[in-house]
Amino acid sequence: MSILEEMVQRITELELRLDNLVQPAQAYHYQPITTVKGWNPATDEASQTLDLQAAPWSLPAGIKAVSAYLGYTAANNNNYGLLEITNATGPALLARCPDANEEGHGSGIVNCDSSGDIYFRTNNATNTVALYINGYFI
Repeated sequence: MSILEEMVQRITELELRLDNLVQPAQAYHYQPITTVKGWNPATDEASQTLDLQAAPWSLPAGIKAVSAYLGYTAANNNNYGLLEITNATGPALLARCPDANEEGHGSGIVNCDSSGDIYFRTNNATNTVALYINGYFI
């Protein structure tokens, strides 16, 4: 291979690397909600899939994640409420109460399942839950 051919090959490789550097990464776009939606507060909420396309949320289908606040008042020691993609996939957002009648709080981003829903899980359905969704990612 001649020096000229090597130079052309290196330039071609560098151009490809540069193209890869300037291509934007795929990102989700955040859509704030002007009226925060959710349980305010709801008592005796049991573990369940939350259909975010239904009331009180009424979010668009196919969302990727939500920005949420979870407030939880426990009936007993070591009770918790959490939000996750599906049942038993591990918590994405946890509100835990070490003592009875205390409040636990959590806020953050929770990934949605393929339908655009999330799962609420608790270890004691005798509780008071405040769940607010203030935005979503598409």
